[in-house]
Amino acid sequence: MATINDFMTNQAILENLGVCFKNMRLNSHYSQRELAEKTGLSRSTISAIENGKTVTTDALVSILRHTGHLDLLKPFEELSRSIQSSPVMMYKNLGKYSLPQRIRNVNKLKE
Repeated sequence: MATINDFMTNQAILENLGVCFKNMRLNSHYSQRELAEKTGLSRSTISAIENGKTVTTDALVSILRHTGHLDLLKPFEELSRSIQSSPVMMYKNLGKYSLPQRIRNVNKLKE
């Protein structure tokens, strides 16, 4: 398994993650069928994840939960907390900085 970096394609990253998910499953002593039963996913979905196919985030969270690795999502939670401001803070900083309400497609605006 290669180290994930910015130069890899999305497919290469998914394949690396697939290896990681397979190792998590094996370290938890589950067969694909057993993990599928525990998570409520199909065995083919488990196989797809392990082979680097695109799956839903719900499926990924279910696997992390049932293999005891839900803590791997903590960095996302911490990042979200550091980016978001409370509504009161956003109001106080309105003149200084505010998060965009939405991002517009600049190309459509030029047409």
